[in-house]
Amino acid sequence: MQNFAGSRKLNQSARTFVFQLHTMSKKGWLYLAFFVTLALGFYFALARLIPGYTNPKVAPVSFIRPFQFTTQEGKPFTEK
Repeated sequence: MQNFAGSRKLNQSARTFVFQLHTMSKKGWLYLAFFVTLALGFYFALARLIPGYTNPKVAPVSFIRPFQFTTQEGKPFTEK
């Protein structure tokens, strides 16, 4: 498998990000903590203020409603 320049650049970016986490200043950590707290607070506020915000709205994928199609030969085709 070839090593593409884009994947090499992505790998280098990931290493740079991890290295920056170790060398981040106090101010950087404070900003990070502030915005994470802000995002979590926003989510919990929405969950508290909007009824049903955290309830799933999509039916389970495992459920298939009954159906019937007709093939080109005129035979019925169902979910079974």
